[in-house]
Amino acid sequence: MTLTAMTLVVLSVLSPGEQPAETISVTGTIDHLVPPDRAELFVDLSLLGQSEKEVIARIEVRDAELRRALSGHHVILEAVSASEASASQQRPAEQRFEAQRSYVVRTANVRGVQPLLRRLGGIEGVSVRRVDYRASDLERHKGLAWQEAAEAAKAKASTLVKSLGRNLGKALTITEVDGGQWGWGNGAANVVVDESPEGSDGTGTQTVRVKVAVTFQLT
Repeated sequence: MTLTAMTLVVLSVLSPGEQPAETISVTGTIDHLVPPDRAELFVDLSLLGQSEKEVIARIEVRDAELRRALSGHHVILEAVSASEASASQQRPAEQRFEAQRSYVVRTANVRGVQPLLRRLGGIEGVSVRRVDYRASDLERHKGLAWQEAAEAAKAKASTLVKSLGRNLGKALTITEVDGGQWGWGNGAANVVVDESPEGSDGTGTQTVRVKVAVTFQLT
């Protein structure tokens, strides 16, 4: 969790028949880490050949190789097709038929996604179209983030009022300033394999920034 600077405003609120109530308004900002606990890989297998029989035989071999690489993961075969390749393909006279298969791979081993991408990248005709990450406890993380932001605001306000020889009273209002961007959207359109130990850990961990404004009474 990372805390950032806040804005301080001291003001007086006048109520009819009452003495001015002194308040302090602060903002609390935190960066909350949300690690996913599952991932889906959208995988395509596509090969060209001189005949439909040949290309289907080759794709069966690559399908078996792909499934060995995906051993231990839940694999769903979404689509199978075989057709004449487009005339715009290179060397159309030699490669006239195309076979395709599409898969969805589901795994709870998010730390294993990057090694899995490397293995799939070594199989002829295989490409990973997208990787989607999800967190099953996203609502719990949202609650924790709001709590952390409110506590950050309170801690900073307490430090400031003590420097003035005052005490922090009850919270009067709390307002959402920035609710953060939760979730992973529709996944990565261009899948990048992380080769560098100094780079991302490859787990899809998301950082969400949440900011609240809180007004406290001074005593």
